[in-house]
Amino acid sequence: MASAGGGNVYHATHQIPAGLVVSTSTAPNDALVYLVSTVAATPADQTGCVCPSGNLIAEPGAAPIDPGDRVGLIYATSTGGIKFARSTDGALTFTNVVVSPASSADTTPAFPVVASAGNGSLHAVWLEVIGTKSSRIRYARSADWGASWTKPATLVSAGTSVYPWVAAGGSKVSVTAYHTTAAGTPDTVAEGSEWFESYLESTDGGGTFGTLALVDSLPAKSGPICTQGTNCSSDRELLDFQSVTLDGAGRANATWTRSIDGASDTEIRFAGQ
Repeated sequence: MASAGGGNVYHATHQIPAGLVVSTSTAPNDALVYLVSTVAATPADQTGCVCPSGNLIAEPGAAPIDPGDRVGLIYATSTGGIKFARSTDGALTFTNVVVSPASSADTTPAFPVVASAGNGSLHAVWLEVIGTKSSRIRYARSADWGASWTKPATLVSAGTSVYPWVAAGGSKVSVTAYHTTAAGTPDTVAEGSEWFESYLESTDGGGTFGTLALVDSLPAKSGPICTQGTNCSSDRELLDFQSVTLDGAGRANATWTRSIDGASDTEIRFAGQ
């Protein structure tokens, strides 16, 4: 869900066979009643991927250019790409734009994430898994609210990463992820591999990023992380994401899950800059 303010709330669902659907609730319904639903991305847009989208964003449109709220939904394709479904008329219609083209990587194990920094600036991160041997966190930005995107860049390629998240505001872009120095993919790293909540940021609007740093020296988990959702029989204690947001002072605030017993006992942890 995402709100553009003024009582306008948007809700994204994955519906079969329609695809990715965005429903709209306007005041005075207060997100209790959704009167309009629009297909934002069809199975063809997803290149046949029967998988949920990443996150949904919304904000007031830039009058008089935009006829309504700006609403955007990021998602992975079955061909190793990332796309962004964008609307500038309050989710009545959507245009699908390529963020990252088709590739030999798998972009479906983790939800892609997009954040708005204001003034039409968007920042997207996603995970690419290459075979059974490596993974990397990729990044792209847009200066025109998703109508076009920069060439994807690699933020983290050493070790193994999973479930990246992004927050942005002004010239600051904050990225968090679970990361281990062990080689492999989230599902294939060795049993003794230690995962840590990790962080990197840009202070120039995504032009350059600092090095990856630990948020917490206490491991979030050891061993493989299953990224197959409800098909996992174990190693899913961290669920499917961790996250970061920026507070009113522009400081990053991260939350993540830590596995206590390597099975079912977990805790939610928080850290702020």
